[in-house]
Amino acid sequence: MIEVSQALECKQLHGQGVSIRQISRKLEISRTTVRRYLRGEASPGTYQMTEPRAQPVRDATRERVRELLTAER
Repeated sequence: MIEVSQALECKQLHGQGVSIRQISRKLEISRTTVRRYLRGEASPGTYQMTEPRAQPVRDATRERVRELLTAER
């Protein structure tokens, strides 16, 4: 996650004709992150998980409850 100031600087540098690679090196962030912010696909200061976290206790409990209900029927 980058800061708002970094995102603004990223856009300013790109507007001045600086390459994505140079922006990446200067701000010490990956080139894919630079591209994402330049395209407007991400907003600074927000974090988005790629996939939801597993909840092993809840999942195991649900499975056990289903087994018990099935056995009672």
